[in-house]
Amino acid sequence: MIKNRRALIVSLILMGAVLGLASRDRSKPDRAPADSSSGPKTESTPSVSPQKEAVKNQPKSLSFEALSAFPNEDLADIQKKAQDLNFDDLQMLKKKALDVSINQDERFFATFLMSQSSNEKNLMLLFEMVQSPFDENIQNGDFERVLRAQALEAMLINESSQKEFALGRLSEKIQDRFLLDRVARTRYALHHPDRTPEIQDLEALRKLLKSERSL
Repeated sequence: MIKNRRALIVSLILMGAVLGLASRDRSKPDRAPADSSSGPKTESTPSVSPQKEAVKNQPKSLSFEALSAFPNEDLADIQKKAQDLNFDDLQMLKKKALDVSINQDERFFATFLMSQSSNEKNLMLLFEMVQSPFDENIQNGDFERVLRAQALEAMLINESSQKEFALGRLSEKIQDRFLLDRVARTRYALHHPDRTPEIQDLEALRKLLKSERSL
């Protein structure tokens, strides 16, 4: 899942590549993920910063920057608490995540909390969030894509047996080029657990950089 700074940056770089390709050739649909290879997933432990203390004084909002500053044990505690969310809680988080009238930090964290819940009923909410429409031409269009990609990849940890069906339906419903790519990567990861979307992203990024150098 897109849960740390590195993964988000890689995802945004690939988004630019995917959408750039789409702008050059919109007549050729591409629903298959880029080739990827398995490899160990490395993730550095963020150091504690004064930002963490500031966040504790703002219980109703956690920003992306503050989330990145938390050490692994605090993130683990947040993830554990997310498992106790009931359906009403998850519905509230989905509504908040999609509310363009509130700030992006709150929307990002609401999506993050949703993504940590394996509640079977959450699958329907994640499905609805991923396919919810947004204006591609608005200034924050990329942010809207990242939120939906986070929700999409959260389907991987959901306990529902309908994950494959839900992902298949999304591949038919979604028109956005970037999100179609995320669906394809998530479906691939569902059947190849050692090749998470993040690992696929890193491999695709290496290939992109290699091709750029050869030009």
